[in-house]
This record gives sequence, C-alpha cells and structure tokens, in this order.
Amino acid sequence: MGNQRIKIEKRSATKYFKNQGPGHWPSHKRSLAGSISDVVPINPENGLPQIRHVHNPDYAYYMVCYLGGQCGSWLTWLINQHTSFPKYLVHVKPGDRDVGCYDADVWNNGTEYYTANTSERMLESFRRDNGIPSVTKSCIKVGPNHNLGMRYEKNKYRCAAIDQELYHEIADRFNIKKVIVPVVYKTHYESLLIRASLIFNEPVEIRRKNWKGWPIYIKHKQPYDDRAVYIDIGKLIDGDMDEYQKILDAIEEEPLSNINELITEYKSFINI
Repeated sequence: MGNQRIKIEKRSATKYFKNQGPGHWPSHKRSLAGSISDVVPINPENGLPQIRHVHNPDYAYYMVCYLGGQCGSWLTWLINQHTSFPKYLVHVKPGDRDVGCYDADVWNNGTEYYTANTSERMLESFRRDNGIPSVTKSCIKVGPNHNLGMRYEKNKYRCAAIDQELYHEIADRFNIKKVIVPVVYKTHYESLLIRASLIFNEPVEIRRKNWKGWPIYIKHKQPYDDRAVYIDIGKLIDGDMDEYQKILDAIEEEPLSNINELITEYKSFINI
C-alpha cells in the first residue's frame, strides 16, 4: 500500500463529538502553510491535518481486536485521546450508525501492515506549534479483519478462530504491549446486536450466531495470549468506571477529564 491514502469522509463526527477540552484536536482553524507538507491530507471540516498512521519503533503500541459491530473503532479512538497518544480524529461513517478512526487503521493486504505518508519530524513540528504533547504511544486496529480471525475456520465454538500466525506477525512487527478486546456480554446485548445487523445489512439471527460463541472461545482459548485485556463494552458505554480503569491500567495513562462526556456522546449517537 505504501503511501496510499484512504479517502477522508466529507462529514466529520464533530456534530456528535465536540472539539472542546482534553481528548480532542484543537478546534481553531489556522493556515498550515510552511508548517506541514502538502503530502498530509487536510481535514476539510476544520483545516487541520488528517494525520495518517506512521510506524515508529520508538512508540509503545497497543492494539484493539474485536468482532465487527462491537464498538472497536470507537474504543480505538477513545484510547488514542489519552495524553501520550496521537489524538486522532473520529469520523461518522455513511449511514450514521457507526464511527471510524481511520488514522489508527493498519490495513493487512497480504504484504504490508501499515501506511505512512508523512514523517515524524513533520508531525512533531505540527504538534509543537499547536501545543500538542509529543506522542510516545499509539493504539492501532487491523482491517479489514478486525479480530484477525480465519473467516471459514470451523470449530466447536462456531466462530472464527484467530489466525495465530497473522496475530504474532503483527504483534511482533509492532511490538504490541497490550491487546484490548471489547466484548458484548449481557449489557445492551440486543441493542448492539441489532445495530450491528443494520451496519452489516444482514439478518439479526446471522449476526447472533456469529457473536454467540465468541466470549466462550476467547475465554477458553486465550487467542491473544497474556497481552489480552477484555473489556465489557456494554458496561463501558453505561459509564462503568471499573471497565475504564482496566483500559487505564493497560495503557498506563491517567483518566481523561471529560471521559463521562465522551461516553455519553457516543451512547447517544448509537441510540442505546
């Protein structure tokens, strides 16, 4: 993929996620002439650079792995809002039912596992000029196979078994410290299931079969080894600070001052 860019959505999520306070890019507009190269795509919503993921061996990397529809993109974005992380933008996807964090995407096309179209020197210059702390950590997610599962692998759990070769290849390449895995258990199960079926345009019962064996599989097989941190995403969306503390412990960060606001905004957006 090299320097290939992913198309920026015309509509950003600022309607739902206010660009105010800790956890967001600055909301002011400014000229970027002379401060950052034109190879960096510019977000048309606010005039700020749409910074693509850059693989930096000095970063501490974290990875979110999840079944489609279980709020993994939002969780990836949320983690990236903490002090030592890149403060990536969030986007509303077409259909207004889901969000994306495109800058955290690591696309597995069979030969390459990250994209980069700018340099750390340029990014650090931009952050310094805008009062954004230097980045030492990054949270990524893999696409299009978000949980690294082998789609057609059959097993007694009736879910996709994790491709261990692929998992270890990516985990080793990025030296992943922790794998954060959001899982839908009981809290908001039906609401999130229906939402997922609408996102993927498939009958609810097909998605239900896809989800049913997943919690049992990851409990018994531990496919993400001892780096895994399992988050009850339904409870987190309800504002359960015990679930949030698990994330903080994993990424070794202090809590966001506006965490309750960010959770409430997302819960309102997905209408549960």
